[in-house]
Amino acid sequence: MRHVSWIVLVVSFHLASPAFADTRGAPVVIPAFALRSVPFEIEITKGGTYTIFHEGGQERRIAEGVCREPLPCKVSLTLDESGFVPLRLTLDRERVRFSVRVIPGWISILPPLLAIGFAIWFREVVLALFFGIWFGATCIFTYNPFTGLLRSVDHYILESLTKDAGHVTIILFSLLLGGMVGVIAKSGA
Repeated sequence: MRHVSWIVLVVSFHLASPAFADTRGAPVVIPAFALRSVPFEIEITKGGTYTIFHEGGQERRIAEGVCREPLPCKVSLTLDESGFVPLRLTLDRERVRFSVRVIPGWISILPPLLAIGFAIWFREVVLALFFGIWFGATCIFTYNPFTGLLRSVDHYILESLTKDAGHVTIILFSLLLGGMVGVIAKSGA
């Protein structure tokens, strides 16, 4: 049984590796994911004439224009298919290949619905909120529950708590209010 858990852990780490194109240093900034048939933006960080091609199956041009000052230049795209969509940016003579992970739009409503259902069923609001965040992160990061757990803690929870003190204040207030309601309920008042 101990060997099986190590195998599951190693396979989970392997599946947790990012499957996105490495665009560091490239003249384009892409989102971690996009929703199917919903417009999203990419940023082009260099000036010049750009063309964006869809490379899946038959190559087709999906956007073109000129990127001028002030930079970065934002380009709105809409993709009508799910999965990893391969794209190519041609900026003057430079070519950059990247892919955008596109998920179906109906999946975006599942995390809050599951969190609400979990909160009503188990009457644990904080755990329900974490469950909703975990499920959303799992959907965003290739449906891998282990990666979803790691990203929900390091990317969503810790990052939001360290960037804005107001988030910490709201969480503390909510916990104290819940504790006060619990004390009042236990006292019978």
